[in-house]
Amino acid sequence: MKTLMEKIRFAGILAALCLLASGWLLAEGSKIDEGQVKALLKSVDEACVKKDPAALMSLMAADATITVVMKNAQGKSNKIEWSRDQYEAQLKQAMATMEDYQYERKDVKISIAESGLSAKVTSSVFEKAAIKGKKVSTENHETARITIKDGKLLVEKLEDEVVSMKSE
Repeated sequence: MKTLMEKIRFAGILAALCLLASGWLLAEGSKIDEGQVKALLKSVDEACVKKDPAALMSLMAADATITVVMKNAQGKSNKIEWSRDQYEAQLKQAMATMEDYQYERKDVKISIAESGLSAKVTSSVFEKAAIKGKKVSTENHETARITIKDGKLLVEKLEDEVVSMKSE
């Protein structure tokens, strides 16, 4: 019979293998490829659909920055910048109030830097939800910079332009 330490060690190795297979954990000197970026995006999308802020934050670098740009009724752009921690607080609050949430990512374009150490992803994100009984839908154009940090593929910078917001 295995000792507790052997079981823990085995579980740790198994977890690392799973992360490697999913593209999250990268061996030293590794370069990013499109399959790894797609795996990360799939994890981001799954966390959003499940309204799971903790899972989403695990995919973001500790020093990640988030910028949201939206136009007011007069057409003037308002820019909001958040640190990772500020974004997490906003996300938790927003996700707690949403019902009937729907999320879809389309028009994904991935470009890997020549060095293979970062990638840029652009996409359109469509969201629908009921907030306090009011239906809201948005279309966002997202640009994400993905890098390798501490052996993991993580979102380092997220820029989100709200191009359409409707409420009923």
